[in-house]
Amino acid sequence: FMNIKTMDSPFHCSLMQFYNQVCYISYFVHTPMLNWFACKLVEISFEHGFNKYSALGILRYSMALGGKIIDDEEEGYRVGKMALKLLDRFDAPDLLPMAYLCYYGYIAAQIDPFQSCGDMLKRGFEIGLSIGDTQVALLNGVHYIQKCFLSGTNLSILKKECDYQMRLIETHFQSMTKMYVLALQETISMLITREVPSNPTLSDQSKELEFSQAIIFNNVIQNFWLGRWERCLYYAERSSASSDIGQLKSIMIIFYGGLSCFRSSRKGAS
Repeated sequence: FMNIKTMDSPFHCSLMQFYNQVCYISYFVHTPMLNWFACKLVEISFEHGFNKYSALGILRYSMALGGKIIDDEEEGYRVGKMALKLLDRFDAPDLLPMAYLCYYGYIAAQIDPFQSCGDMLKRGFEIGLSIGDTQVALLNGVHYIQKCFLSGTNLSILKKECDYQMRLIETHFQSMTKMYVLALQETISMLITREVPSNPTLSDQSKELEFSQAIIFNNVIQNFWLGRWERCLYYAERSSASSDIGQLKSIMIIFYGGLSCFRSSRKGAS
């Protein structure tokens, strides 16, 4: 990155900032468009020079590389690391929370240990809060809890973390992350008490499309650990019809679905 051209056009710098904001919005509104906007960021960078938003564009492009369509985790991991090094060159601490969310939440989590990814996501959470980027900070927090859960962190500790983040969400009116934390909170509480709540958050009637993947994923986890193999298989099969299930969640759902199928068949044989 020592010989790359730095962007000096005010117009293209503003355009890069605009595409960066649209990338963020498109993830929640129409996820397939995220890849197109990420490619536009990379294209403009190569044609007119690089700036700090180029790094985020490359990170989002690396998410596409490691995603379901291209399915090349190692190449996505390599390109993502390069993007983080590029961001270091521009000394942009304001973009670190989003960079950590993209890389450690989606890219590195497919290759690196969940524990190390969780540590960096917690750092992104703390940096985001310190600079006032509460929304991205709390998204880092959601992925931090998720990675810690998958790595086997003590459930009582995770419940306290969920409670802490819910207080922050209520204080800062961050409804976007509320349902994700509620889903994790419900799953963790259910596994601690081994009881199904009377008014579950993960209702089948939820119509929030961006939340549907969290509904399916958490229901798979809940039903597996509660020994309800058929229900686990039901949600695992539903995930195959959902286009918004991420690569990591898809792998975990296949894993738990396969174990449930095995346990269900053993139960039927006995």
